Amino acid sequence: MWKIRRSFRLTIYILTGLVAVYSAGWYIVADQLDRGIERWVTERRADGWTVNHGAIRFRGYPLTWRAIIKTPELVQDKRLPRFRWSSPGIVLAWKPWLPKSVTFEAKGDHVIGTKTKGNWVEIPVRLSRGRGQLTFGPEGELKTLGVLLDGASIRPRPEQKLLINQLRMVISQKSPPDKDTAVEPHRIPSVSMEGDAYGVTLPEGTPSPLGRTIGR
Repeated sequence: MWKIRRSFRLTIYILTGLVAVYSAGWYIVADQLDRGIERWVTERRADGWTVNHGAIRFRGYPLTWRAIIKTPELVQDKRLPRFRWSSPGIVLAWKPWLPKSVTFEAKGDHVIGTKTKGNWVEIPVRLSRGRGQLTFGPEGELKTLGVLLDGASIRPRPEQKLLINQLRMVISQKSPPDKDTAVEPHRIPSVSMEGDAYGVTLPEGTPSPLGRTIGR
């Protein structure tokens, strides 16, 4: 009986030690990811991006690392496609077995901007739920952006409202052309986009041969 109790206590000590080691490792990885986010921000700023954000908190213990980022803002104004995005908050999730991939979740009020004839045009977007995936290249550059939005309300103009029940979209960044290519640079696409929209309700008064509500 004494040997059984001793073996039981030893097992408990070993398990406790393993949990403590794993917990310490989780926080070490979280710290490295926090530094990785700041390094990515610094690199993007060096590339000409405007990147701002508020506080970052990590959650997801024990199997996932989830970074909760307040008030993020991204602006790309140096090359195509020129865009601007801001949000009250976003959640990034990373898993060690998918090191080049980051999933995200967001909801609430966002602002998406595009540049037309030298002027920024900002479009407010309200989401019931948004989620997607970012895939990065070897140098940390964004390669693909996949988005799935549920319950999106878009205002292209203050008096207009476009409703989308669900939107699926994939944006891919094309690699720069080889120096030896015979095709003129401006004829080579830099970005490709594909997607589907379901349950689209157009703004009132919008002429459409398919009617105001479009299934897909």
